[in-house]
Amino acid sequence: MRRKSKIDRTVLYASMGQLSEFVGDRREGFLFCSTSGKPLSSRNVLRDNLHPALLALKQPRAGFHCFRRFRESVLQMSDARNLLIDYWMGHENRDMGTRYAKQLIENIEWRKEWAEKVGLGFKLPSLPLGIGQLGQLFETKIKPAKAA
Repeated sequence: MRRKSKIDRTVLYASMGQLSEFVGDRREGFLFCSTSGKPLSSRNVLRDNLHPALLALKQPRAGFHCFRRFRESVLQMSDARNLLIDYWMGHENRDMGTRYAKQLIENIEWRKEWAEKVGLGFKLPSLPLGIGQLGQLFETKIKPAKAA
């Protein structure tokens, strides 16, 4: 199945035009480079771009690996199988995805959605059950507790 993009075509073409203008006549070298044509320094990009952007968004400072962790968490929240996620992320160790997925436990909406999808697997009885003779279940009548 092909994913449909919700990007407005005018925005898409404008972005493509800006990228084309940025690249100019270059046909080799780095797409994003310094004015001298050398690769960008990750330290400078963090200091000048990523950290100020995170600060403006009121997010904790993070490095480039945050993008990888974000992609992993998006894949974990999808219906994709862990086998595929590990393959796409290049994980040799199957426990690696679980390390990234720990942050999903904090996503209450996602947990509720999956609890609803998965269900209990059985129907709860309307009356509480007690254990009778020989381990047989029987319905109990609940008596309201008396206040002291």
